[in-house]
Amino acid sequence: MKVKNPNDFMDFSVPLCNENEQAFLPEVKKHLQNQLALMTGTEKRKFLKDILTKLPKKISQKLFATKGPFVSLVVCVYNMEKYLAECLESLIHQTLQNIEIICVNDGSMDHSLKILQDYAAHDKRIKIVSQNNQGPSIARRVGMSHVTGEYTQYVDADDYLEADACECLYLYSKIYDLDMCSFMAIEFFDETRKEYETPYHRLQWLDAYPKPVMTVEDIQPIVHKVAVSTALTIYKNKFLKNCRIEWENKPLLFEDTLFFTEAIFKAKRFGSLKETFYHRRVHEASVTHNLDAHFSEWCQVVLGVFAMVKPYGNKEILNNYLELYVPQWWNIYNNFSVPLQNRYKQDVLNFYEQLILEYQYPVTQEMQHWYNTISK
Repeated sequence: MKVKNPNDFMDFSVPLCNENEQAFLPEVKKHLQNQLALMTGTEKRKFLKDILTKLPKKISQKLFATKGPFVSLVVCVYNMEKYLAECLESLIHQTLQNIEIICVNDGSMDHSLKILQDYAAHDKRIKIVSQNNQGPSIARRVGMSHVTGEYTQYVDADDYLEADACECLYLYSKIYDLDMCSFMAIEFFDETRKEYETPYHRLQWLDAYPKPVMTVEDIQPIVHKVAVSTALTIYKNKFLKNCRIEWENKPLLFEDTLFFTEAIFKAKRFGSLKETFYHRRVHEASVTHNLDAHFSEWCQVVLGVFAMVKPYGNKEILNNYLELYVPQWWNIYNNFSVPLQNRYKQDVLNFYEQLILEYQYPVTQEMQHWYNTISK
């Protein structure tokens, strides 16, 4: 159903006394929620972009009051001189001005630091933190320790945001008081700039779940399919702090899988804004395209996910995660060359034994035969 008058929020008038104002603000928020509930994604986006300019200023200042920046953008940078300027340009030109941009220079050996310094000299919202190279997990952990905003979004230094990303995502999350809000991305090839869509980053799994506020229980059948890319979610910092959700303090790749899984299982108010705000670059250096060099870490992360999900006591959800990751793990290993299989043999043995001992996973005859042969 279409909204007859998407600008109804302009009709609000400011109460004359403070007591009435305190009771009035929740009514405004509820009205905005009701309006958004009737809109398509595109309509929601336009509506959100109009709020700060068309809602009476006194009301918007009270409704979206916060001590620091609305959004902290954390960018981890390691040898990204080729792409960094495009990323930073997309951040400094966000339509939401009250943001901070925390750039963690993770021991770059190219001109990345110089690029960061040039941008910081012209934009005081940019903060640079430099360290020796320790990998994305520790870099994000360091960046997280410097945020002062109400919400945080992580941006990869070779990707970029659409100009209204922070504004729309912040306002939507604030109106619904979300702990975390996921959104859509579109991929593009580095060399040709040709764009393409994937069901994973288009959040197609959430199509059947239209509720604006959900928990894991609400999306139980498909929670394991929701895109775990940390860059496609905005997080309330108070929620992360209260639930002690942190990045792994070790140089681990695929770290966003652990961070996102812990967050979505602990979130009491999870939502999604199904609009494209993120452009994800695909190139040969992408970690996900080089599993042969990072398979050991991938095994650690997947086992970490299982260990994280198990305590919630829902066998159906745990089995869904097992059925998602175990066949992937086995197929990846089987497609390796013999030298790579030998290199990762101990990792696979450990993985296999965890499946049997901790999760009573019904391994296939092929997997059982492999284990019997290798473990002799």
